Amino acid sequence: MIQQGQVFKLKSKGPDGQPLWAYRYRLEGRGSERPQVGGFATRAEAEKALRKVIDRLGPGGGRATITLAEFVDEYLEMHQAAPVTIAKLRWLLSKATAVLGEKRLADLSPRDVYAWRFSVPEGHRFEATQALRQVLNRAVAWGLLGYNPAKRGVPNPARRASEKRPFDTWAQVEAVAAQLGPVCGPMVIFAAATGLRPASDNPILFPNMRGGRIDFRIFGRKHSRPAQSRAGIEPVRGLYDLRHTYATFALRAGVPVFAVSRFMGTSIAMIDRHYGHLANDSREHAVALLDALALERAVDAAWTSTPAPRKPIRKAVSGTRSHRLRRSVDARWTPRLVSVASADD
Repeated sequence: MIQQGQVFKLKSKGPDGQPLWAYRYRLEGRGSERPQVGGFATRAEAEKALRKVIDRLGPGGGRATITLAEFVDEYLEMHQAAPVTIAKLRWLLSKATAVLGEKRLADLSPRDVYAWRFSVPEGHRFEATQALRQVLNRAVAWGLLGYNPAKRGVPNPARRASEKRPFDTWAQVEAVAAQLGPVCGPMVIFAAATGLRPASDNPILFPNMRGGRIDFRIFGRKHSRPAQSRAGIEPVRGLYDLRHTYATFALRAGVPVFAVSRFMGTSIAMIDRHYGHLANDSREHAVALLDALALERAVDAAWTSTPAPRKPIRKAVSGTRSHRLRRSVDARWTPRLVSVASADD
């Protein structure tokens, strides 16, 4: 029999420094599995979520009758994520609930999921299946399912990444910005420099001529594309390609994939899938830098029987820049030696 559960405060804090709350309960009494769900902003939210689980799993509850659509709604209500993430997840899951929503969760089979996948357009099939797997993983953790029917015997190969068309150089970006003028030109520069993603629920950063939000479909058709044509850009890029331009420039400059994913607010897997080929020589680049560091700091202390006498510390200041020891380091993606001052200076 399910215990009443427990609500408690987590050691971790929220983005605003406030405490986070969680709940846990046992599925079959003492010694049984004890699922834990956390990340609630208040104790009241955690208690409300716990009551829902207890009511559903307890005697006379809806454990055996809850449908996929009902469980998806419950999952999204409890899921802790940014509003834009919740909105995308809801949209992806709607593709599953539109076909399988009335089916009882306990009756959902891998065959059902396998057949449903082919009703989803290929462009969204991978992400929609991943979203369904995420929800059903929670159903397994809560004891509603013995296994995840969206994983067992249901392959979900990632779709082939479409070829991106980033701008080739900063000169091209600046040329387009110049054609757009002082109102919209800075937006193009800023987007290419930061990986800006348009989001309708955020405060306005670049307003239109009337101070409202820019309609990107109209802007692309009436302003961006003509500006690129006047600047001689071929082929014409879409507005989202400014985000691809940022990723391309960052990786070519040697920014780590992990850092790029954080700056862009996306996963490392996505960065690697779409732009990984841009970092084909990243291993050689890293090895070259490590080799340079090893040569610079190498000392012969353990293998030399007679240690060399230490030089007395001179009180005089370092020599001029022209007399400093210099070393060569491959600091670019392509093999090109550049001379930089030694760290001993």
